[in-house]
Amino acid sequence: MALLGLVGIMKDILMLDTVKIINSDPPAYRPPPLSKGGEGGSSLKSIFNLIITSYLDTVKIINSDPPLIPG
Repeated sequence: MALLGLVGIMKDILMLDTVKIINSDPPAYRPPPLSKGGEGGSSLKSIFNLIITSYLDTVKIINSDPPLIPG
């Protein structure tokens, strides 16, 4: 019987902690740190984006329907 009472008390304590967590304020917003100088690797990203964009445009053209020839 004492064990059941102890389990009940532990449950109550855990529930109180849960309620405190739910009702507490969220952590303060902190913006990301500002980078000094230019964005690192920006030229590499630009080249990568150009390659990917060109590839996707080519795939889109290949997979599109051929133009209708009036006849």
